[in-house]
Amino acid sequence: MKLPQIRIPVIPHDKALHFIYGVAVGVVSYNAAIKAGFAGHAVVIGFLAAAAIGAAKEGLDWLLNKRAAKAGLPAPHTVSIADAVVTAAGGAVLWFV
Repeated sequence: MKLPQIRIPVIPHDKALHFIYGVAVGVVSYNAAIKAGFAGHAVVIGFLAAAAIGAAKEGLDWLLNKRAAKAGLPAPHTVSIADAVVTAAGGAVLWFV
């Protein structure tokens, strides 16, 4: 009897890092919110912090690319909305813990 072949999805390294950093930012922000007395909103604060960091990082990449182009240099970073979304998704993990 032949066993069915299971295909495990391959997650690009960059997306995996964005997710991990989103989780880290979310957890740190969640804990900071609890210590600051916002326990009722800590999950939302953690998620929003991860989403904001993801958007800010992609915005910074865009700015650095623009400066490099102005100086006649190649773009040092890729800018991807998907990266910001995956970072925010890391922060969304807080809803499931």
